[in-house]
Amino acid sequence: MISINPGPLGSASRYLDRYRELWEQRLDRLGSHLKSSNEGNNDAPIKEVELDRVYEAPVDAVWSAWTDPTKLREWWDLIM
Repeated sequence: MISINPGPLGSASRYLDRYRELWEQRLDRLGSHLKSSNEGNNDAPIKEVELDRVYEAPVDAVWSAWTDPTKLREWWDLIM
């Protein structure tokens, strides 16, 4: 018979929970950033961008928020 000790998996799960929470917070902030910025509210057609979420913003606005260091600082909140 094979048995597995689940104890170590609990500590791994707790470790990963910190990163899940970080990503959830950052992706929420990206959504807020896109809604409040002019880029997210222009007349361009809205397309879906899926990271682990779908944002109601043009693809180029989402791409710019991820790739432009100035915009990234507005929602990612890390020292870059």
